[in-house]
Amino acid sequence: MAASSGAYTDLGYDSRSRITGVTHKNSSASVISSESYVYDSASNLSSKTVDSATTTYGYDAIDQLTSETAPTFTATYTYDANGNRTSKTQGGVTDTYTVDSGDKLTSTSTKSYAYDAAGRTTGVTSGGQTTTVAYDYEDRITSITYPSTATNTFTYNGLDTRVGKVDSAGTKTYKRDGAGVTDAVLADGAANYTPGVSERRSGTSKFYHSDRMGTDSRLTDSSQATTDAKTYDAFGMLVASTGSTPTPFGYAGAPGYQEDADSGLKLLGHRYYDPSSGRFLTRDHREGRAELVRILRKPAEQDGRRRRRDLASARDTRRSGCSGGRDIRLQGSDRRGRKAGLPGRSSG
Repeated sequence: MAASSGAYTDLGYDSRSRITGVTHKNSSASVISSESYVYDSASNLSSKTVDSATTTYGYDAIDQLTSETAPTFTATYTYDANGNRTSKTQGGVTDTYTVDSGDKLTSTSTKSYAYDAAGRTTGVTSGGQTTTVAYDYEDRITSITYPSTATNTFTYNGLDTRVGKVDSAGTKTYKRDGAGVTDAVLADGAANYTPGVSERRSGTSKFYHSDRMGTDSRLTDSSQATTDAKTYDAFGMLVASTGSTPTPFGYAGAPGYQEDADSGLKLLGHRYYDPSSGRFLTRDHREGRAELVRILRKPAEQDGRRRRRDLASARDTRRSGCSGGRDIRLQGSDRRGRKAGLPGRSSG
């Protein structure tokens, strides 16, 4: 894969077609960044090394992520019998999670959650300050109001695809390569996008460099110099970043996936995902019940843009879980060898 700047990407695979390495190089063949991956016998990702920094992952007997040990932090997770996260410990601090009989998250050590009769998250309270979320009859988020009274608003077409957003950065109107939720964003009024390759804003082009999951972890300019870099934890929480390019694509940045800076939520096709809790804000109507969601991990048989398309398609047809329901995990691959990717079709 090569960009018009001259930068290109080499991919390595093992005998089971799992990606073992992603190396981004400039036109002189010097390495911009590199990642290597190791898997366990169940094809869960057991370690990744980004440049020289290694992160390791541990799992329980049913492949739930139980630990993540990175150069700058260590996190451990516990779950109940239904797969709900019951605790997260990081930096010596344990956050305890409480769920009700319907698998809805009601509180953590620092937050409480409110729901309506449809199981949709309508409020999150932290430190006595409440953020409220409003929906339309299709369970699409229409507004988020913050304690400061600032409000984000969202509009959609008849296929549940988000076509407009108003937030602290202004008004966005999305032009897509089609009308569906997995059709790539080509422009939003602030920038023009070449899906999986680059974006151009204010006359300046930036080029994406992604990992095995499609996370756009690095941007370079036309001279192939790094301008932005991001590091995420296993559930999509931003751990570190440099640069100021306001790209809407980041963790698992496939078509139909966007990050909203004001709320910290991620739009994954039809539904919104909260990486801080590892849950969606609404249930999955297609299954008619709350079901455990995993970000399933048989890594990629394909390269770059083709892989993004395949994952986007799979996300919208695969069974996916609820957020007012259960926890999701983001690393590795399950025992049935399904492809890695965040789940898709929702409204909850």
